[in-house]
Amino acid sequence: MSDKSKSALQEIFKSDETIDIVIIDNLEKAPMMEERLFYVRGDATDEETLLRANLPRAKGVIIFADQITQDNYATKDPLLVDGKTLLFATAITSIEEKTKTSIHVTAEVINQKHIPLFERVKADEFIPTQEMISHAAVRSLFTHGVTHMYSELISTKI
Repeated sequence: MSDKSKSALQEIFKSDETIDIVIIDNLEKAPMMEERLFYVRGDATDEETLLRANLPRAKGVIIFADQITQDNYATKDPLLVDGKTLLFATAITSIEEKTKTSIHVTAEVINQKHIPLFERVKADEFIPTQEMISHAAVRSLFTHGVTHMYSELISTKI
């Protein structure tokens, strides 16, 4: 489990003390233990796995770009990473159609050019990771202190 996933979990727990979280992964055991955290071992593109995770009742889904895919290739290919994320989003769309439910999907996208493909599978929101970091860095050159604003927006301090 990536550090950004762990941070997101902690932020969700702090933001809503009643919400339960389900993680889907292929790890041998749950990556962390929390009272309101449930772990479903399996393939997140598999309909049976998504139904075991009770996906139709989910408030929403966050799909983070696969850090392992990013780290395991000599040439970091955003196509591979975004392709895997897109498969997950497609599987969720399939469950939505079969169960006639609407599930809010937020997907981390490595290459912003891929966003139209995610829109086709009804992903609702996108986090264009590389572009956001690059944009913040460049803005800080021209508008000193702008990164403080970004930091405030994403701060976990309440």
